[in-house]
Order: sequence, then structure tokens, then C-alpha cells
Amino acid sequence: MLKSTIGLVRQIAIVDDAPHLRAWVRAIVREHPKLNLLVETTHAEATQTLLTAGRPDAVMVVLGAAPQPSLRLLRQLLDRNLTAIVLFVGNGRGHCKATIAALSKGAVDCIFCPVDPRDPIVKKDIGHRVLVAAKQRSQKAAGSAQMHGPIGQNCEGWAQPLILLGASTGGVTALERVLTDLHPLGPAAVIVQHMPAAYLRNFVEMLNRQLPQDVALAKENTPLEDGQIRFAPSNGLHSEIFRMKGKWTCRFSPAREADLHCPSVDRLFASAAVYHSDMIAVILTGLGRDGADGMHQMYLAGATTIGQDEASSVVYGMPRAAWELGAVGQQLPLRNVGPAINLAVAQHHENQGRV
Repeated sequence: MLKSTIGLVRQIAIVDDAPHLRAWVRAIVREHPKLNLLVETTHAEATQTLLTAGRPDAVMVVLGAAPQPSLRLLRQLLDRNLTAIVLFVGNGRGHCKATIAALSKGAVDCIFCPVDPRDPIVKKDIGHRVLVAAKQRSQKAAGSAQMHGPIGQNCEGWAQPLILLGASTGGVTALERVLTDLHPLGPAAVIVQHMPAAYLRNFVEMLNRQLPQDVALAKENTPLEDGQIRFAPSNGLHSEIFRMKGKWTCRFSPAREADLHCPSVDRLFASAAVYHSDMIAVILTGLGRDGADGMHQMYLAGATTIGQDEASSVVYGMPRAAWELGAVGQQLPLRNVGPAINLAVAQHHENQGRV
């Protein structure tokens, strides 16, 4: 029996070829008070079934043993702009490349099969993430890439600025857009993207193939150079910023029991607040509030801070928290974030007399 559609109940579809896993996902949807199971289907019948069943607010697509049918379905749904797509990786860690490809193409979120699927806390978390995706459908960034702003050359005795970015849900496509717009020989960028280690490595490798910059995981005590993009590794440690012998460098620090995320955007931002005049901090789409407090410290110290706006965010959680805290100097649509970073770099150089 369908739940009442009065109020905020969202319509969900499930696509999976494995009956046992589909039954478990079905139970999560049915137990959530604000989700209604509109239809469930196999990959082979999905497109026609979804078109005839009515437009769901979100489709949970389960990546099975062979991920190609899921990727083909994803392309078809996104081409039609039908709905938000939530990936469910059922058997795991062997689907890194397929998962990153799907997120890059526009899937809103990726949920991994938990160790104990009966855990009520786990089931509640999954239901919440599906609800968030259903409420805030992914929006494609409009417009073509902007012209790069002027980039000064690094000179002895000058402090080159550093770009810090934090993202979570929806961050794959958001980071692809922003990093594409950055000057290829501009200042180094350090990024925290919430993602399991194996998937993060695949995402970094994909970006390194696509972008002119040198993209890799950050290494401790290794100087950051112009044209480099470094991601905080998911190694159980936080990545923080410090300056050593005139060079920006990452160092790792242990996680605390109370930390919700590791690596944490908050820890990255907070560590850089002391270098405020040379920092450009950016917070992008993501669930929760990681990064808001750290960005607030940077803003109060005088750093340049930029937040993604609600309309272009897949999930306006992290940017909202930072905005409501008063930590965001500029709130911009995604297409304007990269150019704004380039402009901030140029202004930093001008302030130091380097134009």
C-alpha cells in the first residue's frame, strides 16, 4: 500500500537484479516515514518501467557484479533529466572505477553496503541520505568554462597563496568543474573530499588524466608547488597545513574519538587560519556541516572564503552551515567558483605588488 503523498513524502524507485539485496533496500524505503516505494525493477526493464510509473524523486541503482548495465541506465536517466540517482554498491570494493565514473556523470550519492545491514542506525542513515537526494536533485552547471585570471609567478621572498577546498556529497562533479576552471600553473590546492580510500585513489587518478595540473594524494612534509592539486588521503589521519622553509606543506595528525570525519575539512581549514592573508578557502556541496567551523576561524582571521550557493549544490548542507555561521565571504553558483578563485589569486599578487 502506498503511503500518503501529503506533505514531504518522496517517491523512490529501486533498480537491481539481485532479489535478496533488493528486498533489503526495499525494507529501508518502506520503514522510512518520508519515503514511498513507487516501483522496483531490473536493469533490463528499468527505463520503460520508470517512464510509465511516473517520475520518482530518486532512483536507487544497485551496482551488481557487472556494473555496465548500471552505467548505461545512469546515462539514459541523466540524459532525460528524469531524477536524482543514488548508487548502492552491494558487493563492494571491486567497483571503484565504475562508482567514480557514475559519480562523475552526475549520480548524487554513493552508499556502500554496510557490514551489519540490520543495524537500525545504519538503516536510518541510509534512509536519510536517500531522502536528501530526493529533495535536492543534481543540477548540471551551466555555461562554458571561464577565462583564467592572471597568475603571477612565484618569486623568492613572496608568499604564494594556497587554495583549500572541502566537499562531500556531490563533490565529484563539483570539484571537476572548479578544478577545470583553475589556472593550470596557479597556486597549489589541497582538498578534503569525503570518500573511502580506494574510491578516492581512483578519483584522483581520473583527475590526473583529465586535468593539466599534477593531481595526487598529499604526502607529509613534501613541499607543495604551483600547478599541483593534492587530496587529503583517507588514511585514518587528518591533513593540516603548515609552512616550512618558505614552502606550504601538509602534515598529518591523529584523529580524535569525537571526530565525525577523517580527514576533516574543519581540521584542514582550522590549521590554515594562522596563515589567513595567504589562504583562499572554498566549501562545496555536501551533507552535514564539516568545514563550517574551520572556515569561520579563517574568515574571522581575514582569509578569503567562498561558498557554493544552494541552487547549484547537490546537497546544500556544508555550504549552508558555513553561510549561516557567517563564515562565507562570497556565496556563488558553481560555475563562478573557479573564476572567483583565480580573481582572488590575482588580487593576492596585486596586494603584494607582484603584477
